[in-house]
Order: sequence, then C-alpha cells, then structure tokens
Amino acid sequence: MRVSVIIPFNKGDEYLKDCLNSLAEQEYTDYEILLVADHYSGDIRELVAPYTDKLPIKIFELVNPSDTNDIFDDPNKLDNINTIITDKTGVAAARNVGLDHAQGEFVYFLDSDDYIFQDAIRTLVETADDTNEDMVYGKKHFTYYRRDVFLPIYIEKREALIAQKYIDMGIEPGTYSDNASDTDTDTDSDTDSDDEDDDDDDETAAGEGDDTGEENEDADAGDDDDSSDIEDENTGTSPDKYAPRDSAAYREYIYNRFPSTKALATNEEKDQWLFNHYKRARRKAVKRLIYRKKRFRNISVLHILIRRENIEKQHLRFDENLKYYSDLPFLASLLNDENLHIRKRFASHYIKRKHQDIVNHPALTQIQDDGRFDEMVETFIKMLNLSGSEGYVRTAVEHQIAFYCSGYFLKKVKRSEAKRWRKERFKKMTALTSEVKDETLKKMDRWRRNAVKSVRDGDLDKSIKVITHRLIYKKIKKYFRGKNVINRHRYVKYLQSKPVSDNVIMFETFFGKSYSDSPKYIYEYIAKTYPGKYQFVWVLDKKIKLPYGGKIIRRSSKQYMYYLATSKYFVFNVKQVEYFKKRDGMVFFETWHGTPLKRLGFDLKDVFGAAPNNKKKIKKATPAWDYLLSPNRFSTECFKTCFLYNENKILEYGYPRNDILHSEEGLNKASDIKKSLGISEDKTIILYAPTWRDDECYGHGQYKFDLKLDLDMMKERLGNGYVVLLRTHYFIADAVDTEKYGDFVVNVCRYDDIAELYLISDILITDYSSVFFDFGGLRRPMLFYTYDLDKYRDILHGFYMNMEDEVPGPMLFTTEEVIDAIQNIDDIQKKYADKYASFYEKYCSLEDGHSAERCAKKLLTSE
Repeated sequence: MRVSVIIPFNKGDEYLKDCLNSLAEQEYTDYEILLVADHYSGDIRELVAPYTDKLPIKIFELVNPSDTNDIFDDPNKLDNINTIITDKTGVAAARNVGLDHAQGEFVYFLDSDDYIFQDAIRTLVETADDTNEDMVYGKKHFTYYRRDVFLPIYIEKREALIAQKYIDMGIEPGTYSDNASDTDTDTDSDTDSDDEDDDDDDETAAGEGDDTGEENEDADAGDDDDSSDIEDENTGTSPDKYAPRDSAAYREYIYNRFPSTKALATNEEKDQWLFNHYKRARRKAVKRLIYRKKRFRNISVLHILIRRENIEKQHLRFDENLKYYSDLPFLASLLNDENLHIRKRFASHYIKRKHQDIVNHPALTQIQDDGRFDEMVETFIKMLNLSGSEGYVRTAVEHQIAFYCSGYFLKKVKRSEAKRWRKERFKKMTALTSEVKDETLKKMDRWRRNAVKSVRDGDLDKSIKVITHRLIYKKIKKYFRGKNVINRHRYVKYLQSKPVSDNVIMFETFFGKSYSDSPKYIYEYIAKTYPGKYQFVWVLDKKIKLPYGGKIIRRSSKQYMYYLATSKYFVFNVKQVEYFKKRDGMVFFETWHGTPLKRLGFDLKDVFGAAPNNKKKIKKATPAWDYLLSPNRFSTECFKTCFLYNENKILEYGYPRNDILHSEEGLNKASDIKKSLGISEDKTIILYAPTWRDDECYGHGQYKFDLKLDLDMMKERLGNGYVVLLRTHYFIADAVDTEKYGDFVVNVCRYDDIAELYLISDILITDYSSVFFDFGGLRRPMLFYTYDLDKYRDILHGFYMNMEDEVPGPMLFTTEEVIDAIQNIDDIQKKYADKYASFYEKYCSLEDGHSAERCAKKLLTSE
C-alpha cells in the first residue's frame, strides 16, 4: 500500500459525495481511504454504500459513550465500520484516528468538502518516487462551486486565457503546444491564494491585501526561481533511486538527475551542492506553506504527500485541544526537520471548497467565533516552541505574528466596543510579540514595524495611534481611487444624525442602471395622484428627462448618501447597499424584480449561480424591508424560504411594471414605441430575451458573448416579414453587434423598460428568464429555446418549477426548431391553449392594471 488518504467527516453529505467521486476517478489506484466519521448524525454506511465497490475505503466512526447501547443493539451498524467509543471530536481527533490506522508508505490529507483533479495523487507519488522525497506539495485553488461546475469552467477559462496570451504574442491558435496546466511554475496569480477579499470580521494574519505582496516575497529573494527545483530534462529511471539515501548508489542516481553537478569535480562538492539544494527547497516550502499565506487560517496540511515514517519518527499527531488551527503545529514540526527532502509539484491540483451558506453551514475556516483569538495565541506559542530560536520556520511564525498583530488585531483594538481587546487581549499580544525579533521586522513596512513594536512595548495609546494613521492613509488612498469611499464615510459617521424628511421618496432599480420596473410605475402613480406633495429622488447613473420633475442622483455620490440617510420612503427592486442603516420612521418597500423560476438566496444549494456570501448579505438586508411585493401566491411561497421572510409582510399585489400590459394607455402607446424603434406596423415582431448565464465570465469584468440562436439562418428562412428584438443581459450588451443584419435585428439591450417591448412583441423567445411570467399576461405565444436545459437547471441554478410540465409553449433545442415553431405559430397556440390558461391563472391573474395604486397606498399610509 503506497498512500493512505485520510478524510475527516462530520456533516455535508453532498460535499462528501463530490470528494469521493474525485477519488473514484483517480488515475492512481494503489491507495487506501480512511474515512473518519466524526459523530456523524446520519447513517454513514448508507451514505458511503455507492462507493464501497469502487473505492478501497475503510470507515471509522467516532461515537459518544452515551450512544453505545443503540449501536450494539443493531449489529448492522457495526458491519464494515470500525466503531471508536470516544467523546473526542473535531478535525484533529479524526485525523489522528486515521494516522493510527494508516498502512500506506505515504499519508495524504483530504477534507471531505474538497476535491482533487484526477491525476493529483499520481502526480505527487511519481514526483516523490522520482527523487525519493519526504514531502511533495501541490497547487491549491479556492472555489465556492462543486466539482462538475468548477472543472469544466476552470479548464475552459484556462484554455481561453492561454489562447489569448499566445494571440497577444502574435502566435496563431493551433500553432503552439499548451502544456501550461502541467508546469511547475510559481507565477500563477491563484497559486495558494484565497480569492475572497478580507473583511474586518476575518481572522487574517497578513493584514490588508495591498500589504501582502512584495514584502512577503522579500524573505527569500533570489531563491524562489526554478533553479532550486529538480531539473527534469533527464527523466530516465533507475533501480538505484530506491537505494538507501546515504548509499553511494542513491547519490549517483541523484547526481545524474542534476546536470548542474556534472561541472563539479569531487563527490564532496556534489554532496555539498545537493545539501544546499534540499536546503533551498525546504526554505521555499516554508515560505510557500507558512510565510506567504495571506491568511493564517489557510495554512494547512492539505494536498501534501508526506512519507509516513517521517510522521512516526517525530511521533507526530494533531493537537486535539485545537479546534481551528491544529494543522499549524503539525506542519511546523515537519518543516522544522532539517533532513526533510521536499519538492513542489504544481501540476497536481487540489480544489479547496468554501461554503456558500456561511449562515447555516459554514466551513471550519468560515466560522465566526470569538474564541478564535485565544486559540490563535495558543497556536502561535506552540509553533514558536516547536521551531526553536532560529531557522526558517521560526522566521515564518514570527512573520505571521507580526502581520496578525498589525492587521486584524489592532483593527479590533481600535474598533471593537469590547474592552477585552484593549486589556487582557492586548497583554497577551504584548507577550506574544516579544518573541518577534527586530531582524524579522526589518523586512516589513515602517508602519507595520512601528505597530508591532508599540504592542511589544505594551503602549496601547501609541498602538491605536499607529493603526489609526494607517487606516486614514488607506481611506485617503481609496478616496483618490474613487470618491465613493469618503461619501460612504460621511454617511456612516455624520449624515445619520440629520432629521428624516417626511415627504422624500427614494427610488432605485437595478443598482441605478435604468428608469424602469415596478418602482417606475409606483413613482408615476404617486406623482400623478399627489402632485406637489412629495419630493422624488431617483438613483440613476445616466441623465434622462424624468417625468413629473423627479430629481436624479448618482449611486454612491454625496447626494446619494444624504438621501439614503434622510429619506422617509424607499422603493427599491434590488437589495439595498450593505451599509444602509434603517432609522426610526423610515419605510422600506422592496418590490423585487420578477417571479422566480431560478432558485434564490437560501433556497440555492452549492450551484454556480449562488454568489459568494449571498446568504449572509440577504440575512443582513431583509430585516430592513417593511414590505416585500409578490406578483402571485407561487412567488410568495418562494420568497418566504429564499429570503427567510415573514409571510405577513409579503404583499400579493401583482407587479406595477405590468400595469401597462392591462391598460388602454399601454395599447395606445404601442404604435409610438414601434415608430421610435423604426419598425413598421406590418412586421411580426419577435422578442428574444435570453437570461444571463453565470459561467459566461472569464474573470472580473471579462465576459464572453456566445449567442446560440443563429440569426443568419433566421433571416434567411423567415424573410422580410419579421423583426427580431434582441435583448441580452447588460453585462454583454456592448458586445452585441447587429449591424450586419440590417432591419431584421434591432438591438434593444439598453432599452430601459422591457414592459414596453412586451407591448409591441407578437412572439417571445426566451429560456430561463422570468420575462415569460410577465409576457404571459398578454396571452401571446411563447417559445422556449432551452438548448442547455440540463446544465442550467442542474448545475448553474436549479428551478422552483418543472419547466417541462408548466411552461405554455414548446421547449426547443435548435435554431431549426425555433424557426419551424415561428412558421407554425398558430398551431403552437392551439396546441398549448389549455396549458396557457392554467399558466395565466397561476402566475398572471392578480395583475389588472392597478398594482401601482395598491402599492402606493400601502407605502404612503404606513407608519
């Protein structure tokens, strides 16, 4: 048995399945899996049953002594499970059980909520065998997404970025060999880095992101190049590599693996070169695995292949008194061994998965616990004792102490209302920083040196002064990058003391992107019905001529902050900004922006569409909502669970944005809208409004545009009697080029009010957008172009309803099918008439042209 894979498991069934699936597809098979169920509340045998035939898995179950009677009364519970009676719990205890029973030559730690690439273990083992290494560490990526989402999207993005890189170099695609994913280069920006921004509530050892770059690199300047790694040109194998490490046969094999040694005259010189090589490799490992971590909590034993004899030689086990940081002393002990041979292999990939639902199911690193501080101090002390007074590990630990002290800790000292941060905890940090040498501090910025020294001296006032100056500097720096920072500061510190204006109503739709949706129609109803009684403020990032004299302000501007602090009424169709603080007397009316087909908020599991920290943001936002608007009973049931919102405050009034679809005013307006778009009355108008797909993004601000509907074919087959209104998501609106289609395609991506487009459209083509719930109120035909149904439903989002059973039109999968349906639209209408009637009754029947009136009266009579 070569490798023992140790997996602690407590909860998260779906995460574990992803983990085991990644093991089931490993290219390497000479391993055992030790799954340690740490007081798991379910039936671990049933959960793992689908994998027992295809994986060499051993199950160990930690069980409380009080539960032993139930277990022994049911013999089936003991079948294929090693039951360990203990009240010990936690990752450390579970891993120790794994170590006690491991049989492999190597040990590999894998968390139950993570997964690995299919060649991950093979690559590490082959690297270890190549030069008889004691430890081989690979590359970690961080994601919120499950395996079947992350892997194909990661590969696609990687290939696209590499292709673009070669194009920028003037090399045509197809003329180069893409081996980028198999290299050992250190330079990837995502190498061992957590891509989530630090916040003040995080336990971070490296302070702010802009302070963790070059100064971290400087510690081993000049030693972080590939020359310290094995030179892989000579990859021939020889039985001599398995000889004892101190034998002449093994040394000869190693010398042959390093062409650089051929220039050396004697074996003594070669031995010294080899000693220096492993010394550099160990220093690089310490630097990468401890020193350069931007977050103290990201230091871990994960994705490191460790020769088991090195663990047993030191009698190493994880400290079971540590809940959060048991990895650190274990790793520090290993790395402190000067005889340890270490190599990196970044062609081996590990996916560290962060949990999206940090409210109900946080990962261990995401748990907000005030007790972390004391454990962190205890862990630092243990690591200092383990590392001795000098050496690479000692320097790395001191470096982390200094960053934690000057970053997270001092911000807590300044900002927290709890006195313990300025009293007993400050004393603990004073004692801890006394272990940090001036030599370590020399490599840091001046402000950080001063911060650590002031804490080390026990000078509370000076410490607060240093961190205050630093925070002011950062705010000024952010101010020059964008004035919104100082505007927000004014809101938080000063504006909330100003009186609330009883006649001011603030409106915002889609984060200030447009004058549209339900807030638009509530505004127009109030302005017409109560002329001169209210002052209206609209958040818009563009200048338009508002009817009824409303005032336009830019989002995040100085005026925005003023009205955010002093308006009495708020009518928004999206979540408010996170720093909004609702004051006494304010009324917040949340209209939302659609009947939900796609799962939202707390109803989203770990699929691609679930935004990081979204549930935490929802939990913070919804208490400020006095009312939440619903267009139908179906939406009400969804909103109750996805927002965890009180049903008594949900108003089933219908959406005001659809009033125009049920009024004489709307019907009369249709001709004017066509005229403004240059469309003649005799054309059949097709509105194509596909939804946004979350995987259509390569990175921040890098969106791809891939229109699956073949407009060339439609133009050729349908002819001059048709016009297609193309409305994509605003993220890719600028990428849409329709000029080549002439009058056949009209680009309406930036047309503010989609309800006006419904009015003039004869046919709607969509997919998973909520537009079809609104368009259904017109009882006009709808076609559903769902070419990626399985992917979108099962991976990217998940649905509240079964589309195949409920949508009042055909689900089509090719452009040919779409064209055929358009050409036979009368037959389609007849075929789906009964289903359309049921659909209308369930989703559209509340809307009668008076939704804005109902909303306005509720808003203005609220106290």
